[in-house]
Amino acid sequence: MKVNFKSASVAMALIAVFIITSCGNKGTSKKGEELKGKDALELLAGKSEKNWKLASGEEFLKMMCFNVNGEFRDHSDYKMTFLLDGSSITVKDYKDFIFTIVEISDNKMTLKSEKGVVLIYDVTTEKPKADDSKLSKGTDKKWMTGTTYGTVWKGEKADYTYTFMNDGRFFDSNTGFKEEKWSWFDDKTIKIGGMKCEVIQLTSLFFDIKMGGTTLKLNYQGEAGADGKPTTTSKESSADMVYLKGDKVEILWNSKWYKGSVLETKGSEYKIHYEGWASSYDEWVKADRLKLM
Repeated sequence: MKVNFKSASVAMALIAVFIITSCGNKGTSKKGEELKGKDALELLAGKSEKNWKLASGEEFLKMMCFNVNGEFRDHSDYKMTFLLDGSSITVKDYKDFIFTIVEISDNKMTLKSEKGVVLIYDVTTEKPKADDSKLSKGTDKKWMTGTTYGTVWKGEKADYTYTFMNDGRFFDSNTGFKEEKWSWFDDKTIKIGGMKCEVIQLTSLFFDIKMGGTTLKLNYQGEAGADGKPTTTSKESSADMVYLKGDKVEILWNSKWYKGSVLETKGSEYKIHYEGWASSYDEWVKADRLKLM
């Protein structure tokens, strides 16, 4: 029987490559429950520092840069620190961001956020870039100061509030009003805890701020009480109350209160719609004819 030595050699070479590759890859990917602190740190940060870029999932940390000394940076080169406990990563900021390592290898990492969102990061040679955007027009520090205690600002697309107290205290409703400190760092930057945040816009009604690499759009909610919570969100009518587009309100008309909603805002006037009535009855009113439902 004739043997094709050329074909046999190719086949043996392919088998050898397969065996070498399989052996080389064995154990390089670890499940979260298999990790110990040192193992995870070596995979996270390599010998000094390793950059990871978000490949799948929604997360404001589009890049995670881990340093063996416990230093952490995001895609905007904002500097934080991190703690590692087995498969748990705690990014330390003015509040903690906690991630669980589901699986990690030398070049791919699957995480789960506090809210249960699965995130996949790939190793990247890309470097964080500091944001040099300039402060826009319409900024005056006085709008941060409340008449008595402070001011409360509400997220434009989410149900949370930030309170900036005149005495330097800061409260975030997301954290159950856990107290932090805030102050102006320079004309376009404020510090919340140890985090520097760029102020994009600040007017009597609108406050745009870049926090942790994400731009948040806030609207003026009202005055703060001594505890940092809003004081002008009661159902009592107030000429000083500020309402937002979409707010459910009661409208005073001919000595009676009618249910409705805010359609538009323009300075101190609000275009409202009466619930159950045709749009032809929509009208512009002052705050003294409104109260929150």
